[in-house]
Amino acid sequence: MMGSSAKPQVLLVEDHAALVRLTTAMLSRDFEVVACTSGLAALHAFASDPATFAAAVLDWQLPDLSGPDLARHCWLVRPDLPVVLISGDPRLLDTLPVEGPIVGLAKPFLPQELLESLRHVRGLP
Repeated sequence: MMGSSAKPQVLLVEDHAALVRLTTAMLSRDFEVVACTSGLAALHAFASDPATFAAAVLDWQLPDLSGPDLARHCWLVRPDLPVVLISGDPRLLDTLPVEGPIVGLAKPFLPQELLESLRHVRGLP
């Protein structure tokens, strides 16, 4: 799944195709984006080579697996995987899981807000 790009790889999970395109565009200058539209597809992509992912951007509400549950599954393999959990319902972000490195970001967000969230959760300045 790792491309020839020298950019860090990020797993993007969002079930709305328009938001996948928009968020991929926001991230693609700084990251190689592996986009999935379901939690199960994301688990498969992640399991294929967990070490290649620098971070994950997960939608909270997915039809098959919630973002927090997906994060927990990933953390079983990579407890250090930085996660940005995005949600259209900011009240959900008050209940972030505490098992791993995670920050919440309410939709809609600006590209700079997403990139800042990724830098923060990855421990970068």
